[in-house]
Amino acid sequence: MSELSIKTIYSHWINGAAVEWNGETIPVHNPATGESISTVARGTARDVDAAVKSARLAFENPKWTRLTGVQRGKLLLKFARLIEENLKPLSV
Repeated sequence: MSELSIKTIYSHWINGAAVEWNGETIPVHNPATGESISTVARGTARDVDAAVKSARLAFENPKWTRLTGVQRGKLLLKFARLIEENLKPLSV
Protein backbone atom coordinates (compact mmCIF):
# COMPACT_ATOMS: atom_id res chain seq x y z
CA MET A 1 0.00 0.00 0.00
CA SER A 2 1.24 3.45 -0.87
CA GLU A 3 2.13 5.98 1.83
CA LEU A 4 -0.01 8.51 -0.01
CA SER A 5 -3.71 7.91 -0.26
CA ILE A 6 -6.02 10.74 -1.22
CA LYS A 7 -9.65 10.20 -0.29
CA THR A 8 -11.37 13.49 -1.13
CA ILE A 9 -12.25 14.23 -4.74
CA TYR A 10 -12.39 17.91 -5.58
CA SER A 11 -14.03 19.49 -8.59
CA HIS A 12 -12.00 21.50 -11.08
CA TRP A 13 -11.06 25.09 -10.32
CA ILE A 14 -11.57 27.29 -13.38
CA ASN A 15 -11.52 31.07 -13.55
CA GLY A 16 -11.34 31.43 -9.79
CA ALA A 17 -14.24 29.14 -8.93
CA ALA A 18 -15.06 25.48 -8.44
CA VAL A 19 -17.05 24.12 -11.37
CA GLU A 20 -19.90 21.68 -11.15
CA TRP A 21 -18.62 18.11 -11.32
CA ASN A 22 -20.37 15.39 -13.31
CA GLY A 23 -19.38 12.66 -10.82
CA GLU A 24 -17.04 10.81 -13.20
CA THR A 25 -13.50 10.03 -12.04
CA ILE A 26 -10.22 8.82 -13.46
CA PRO A 27 -7.45 6.99 -11.58
CA VAL A 28 -4.12 8.56 -10.65
CA HIS A 29 -1.09 6.27 -10.67
CA ASN A 30 2.32 6.62 -9.08
CA PRO A 31 4.57 6.83 -12.15
CA ALA A 32 7.42 5.10 -10.33
CA THR A 33 5.43 2.04 -9.30
CA GLY A 34 2.27 2.08 -11.41
CA GLU A 35 0.28 1.77 -8.18
CA SER A 36 -3.10 3.50 -8.08
CA ILE A 37 -2.91 6.23 -5.41
CA SER A 38 -6.10 8.20 -5.95
CA THR A 39 -8.93 9.16 -8.22
CA VAL A 40 -9.64 12.64 -9.54
CA ALA A 41 -12.59 14.39 -11.11
CA ARG A 42 -12.84 13.73 -14.82
CA GLY A 43 -13.17 16.92 -16.82
CA THR A 44 -15.37 17.36 -19.84
CA ALA A 45 -14.66 19.07 -23.15
CA ARG A 46 -16.62 22.03 -21.80
CA ASP A 47 -14.30 22.15 -18.75
CA VAL A 48 -11.25 22.17 -21.02
CA ASP A 49 -12.70 24.93 -23.20
CA ALA A 50 -13.53 27.06 -20.15
CA ALA A 51 -10.06 26.53 -18.65
CA VAL A 52 -8.29 27.42 -21.91
CA LYS A 53 -10.45 30.53 -22.36
CA SER A 54 -9.77 31.62 -18.77
CA ALA A 55 -6.04 31.01 -19.15
CA ARG A 56 -5.94 32.99 -22.40
CA LEU A 57 -7.75 35.96 -20.80
CA ALA A 58 -5.42 35.86 -17.81
CA PHE A 59 -2.36 35.66 -20.05
CA GLU A 60 -3.52 38.61 -22.14
CA ASN A 61 -4.36 40.71 -19.07
CA PRO A 62 -2.36 43.97 -19.22
CA LYS A 63 -1.42 43.53 -15.56
CA TRP A 64 0.72 40.58 -16.66
CA THR A 65 1.76 41.58 -20.16
CA ARG A 66 3.10 44.96 -19.01
CA LEU A 67 5.42 43.41 -16.42
CA THR A 68 9.09 43.14 -17.29
CA GLY A 69 10.77 39.75 -17.35
CA VAL A 70 12.43 40.53 -14.02
CA GLN A 71 9.08 41.42 -12.43
CA ARG A 72 7.49 38.25 -13.77
CA GLY A 73 10.41 36.22 -12.48
CA LYS A 74 10.06 37.69 -8.99
CA LEU A 75 6.35 36.88 -8.95
CA LEU A 76 6.95 33.32 -10.12
CA LEU A 77 9.66 32.79 -7.50
CA LYS A 78 7.29 34.08 -4.81
CA PHE A 79 4.63 31.71 -6.09
CA ALA A 80 7.11 28.82 -6.00
CA ARG A 81 8.03 29.65 -2.39
CA LEU A 82 4.35 29.69 -1.43
CA ILE A 83 3.87 26.29 -3.04
CA GLU A 84 6.86 24.87 -1.17
CA GLU A 85 5.63 26.34 2.14
CA ASN A 86 2.19 24.78 1.61
CA LEU A 87 3.20 21.58 -0.12
CA LYS A 88 1.41 19.18 2.22
CA PRO A 89 -2.04 20.85 2.11
CA LEU A 90 -1.74 21.38 -1.64
CA SER A 91 -0.88 17.74 -2.30
CA VAL A 92 -4.07 16.31 -0.84
